[in-house]
Amino acid sequence: MHRFALLLALVLVLPGIATAQRSNTEGLRLHFQLNATAIDANEEGSGTDNGGGAGLGIGYGFSRLFTLYLDVDGSLMNAEALDEYALAHADLGARFHFGPPRRPTIPYLNAALTGWALGYETRVGTFSASGSGVTLGGGLLVFLSRVVAIDLGLGVTFGSFTSIKLGGISIDTDEEATSARLGIGLTYFRGR
Repeated sequence: MHRFALLLALVLVLPGIATAQRSNTEGLRLHFQLNATAIDANEEGSGTDNGGGAGLGIGYGFSRLFTLYLDVDGSLMNAEALDEYALAHADLGARFHFGPPRRPTIPYLNAALTGWALGYETRVGTFSASGSGVTLGGGLLVFLSRVVAIDLGLGVTFGSFTSIKLGGISIDTDEEATSARLGIGLTYFRGR
């Protein structure tokens, strides 16, 4: 977590350094990020599991204000009841950039349809759960050049796990959950 605090401080200082840079959010968007992840099962007595991981994304900016994207990420989560488990998110969404054009810092909001899954090994086979939800979030792009930006973002997913599998047995369920992902990464925009 200390690394994220250091990176956050760096992002807050960079706008002064990057004032000569001009942003471009149009065209192809390629993205890589490191993230801190938390998930809560929304049940009384259940705790919040925390972990970290990485993600990749691709998208297209149809204008300086609007981008469609597909991002995927995975995290290794720590839990009290388990040693650890894998949690993955896949977001298909839209991002809305704000502010005057060609600024070195661009704030944004995004909304996405999200699929998620978790899994771990047990003595009787692999346990997995999957479902879907809606992700809302926002962040800040700090441009290091016209096409490369540091991307600091937060996304919160509200949804449920609707399918559980253990070995060859599959069960339908409706377990609500909420996850949060704080990410810092690099985004490349290949302008139109």
